Amino acid sequence: MVQMECVKQSTHRIGSWSPRVLTMDRQSGTLTISRHQHPTDVFYHTLLPSAVQTWPHFSLEMLNDDYYSNEAKLTLCIFGTTAAVPDVAAEEVAVVGIPLPSSHAGMAALSGTSFPPPSLPPAAAYTPLTAVAVNNTSAAVATRVTNRSRREKPGKFDAWVLRFTSKAPYNVAVQALAQLPGVKFSKKENLPGVGTCTKEVPFSAGALGALSVTTVPSHRSRRRGSAFQ
Repeated sequence: MVQMECVKQSTHRIGSWSPRVLTMDRQSGTLTISRHQHPTDVFYHTLLPSAVQTWPHFSLEMLNDDYYSNEAKLTLCIFGTTAAVPDVAAEEVAVVGIPLPSSHAGMAALSGTSFPPPSLPPAAAYTPLTAVAVNNTSAAVATRVTNRSRREKPGKFDAWVLRFTSKAPYNVAVQALAQLPGVKFSKKENLPGVGTCTKEVPFSAGALGALSVTTVPSHRSRRRGSAFQ
């Protein structure tokens, strides 16, 4: 299981972003997002992803900023259905890039809005166990916080637009999604005014072989060699 900071675009208002904590669990094949403006509700809303669109494969209409900007290239559009929050009360979590001194500033810069401190539980809520490294990004193994989950009927279509502050956590997220069963990456290119993409597309799913994520031990699975728990 991997946790990282990101910003999520509002479902109802394009261009409105809020800082969140994203949890990616390979065993259940799910993504879980923290509750808006409730930092301790980390395990709140869960998505069973089926399709992912990276830049330049998502529609220009998904964003209201420059389609060629670095921010747009660090954006993921994830489609799937709602699911029950996975039971991971005793799970150990690799916290990717948390805490980073610049993460709060990076989020504010990406969204153009001033935010309170990053959407993370208080330091006392996590119990650091072992220091690990994920793509040269600071990380720690920690136990999860018990949170209230959102009451959502499973199987309902949902779509998340997520953005990351740098290439490292973006790459971790893309690799993790690529390893989930049943998840397909869109190959259709949507560069405005360009029939066929001739530009180099950074961070493509096809380059995932060069990435590596440190294995994090789990009480549910003791198998070694998995790049994503």
